[in-house]
Amino acid sequence: MQQAAAAYNFVRPVLDIAILAFLLYKGYDLLVKTQAVQLIKGAGFMALVYAIAFFLKLNTLQWILNFLAPGLFIGVAIVFQPELRKPTRIRARGRSTRP
Repeated sequence: MQQAAAAYNFVRPVLDIAILAFLLYKGYDLLVKTQAVQLIKGAGFMALVYAIAFFLKLNTLQWILNFLAPGLFIGVAIVFQPELRKPTRIRARGRSTRP
């Protein structure tokens, strides 16, 4: 029983990393197929700026970024609307042609 537990304790982190790597790859693959790569780079930059402001305790910059975050989230949803519709449309077509 202890050997099985030891094997599971070895396999679990490997499996965890493999699944995470697969999900990140599929997410990246999906983004590359869209026109939104520049938007994601911008969002990543904003996240980096926020992290720097958080660690350096730049309260005014944090306040501004917290104030802008809901608007940016809605803006991302509006910009990604065509990309969000595309998979739904493809799935709907696939279901209507199947018996």
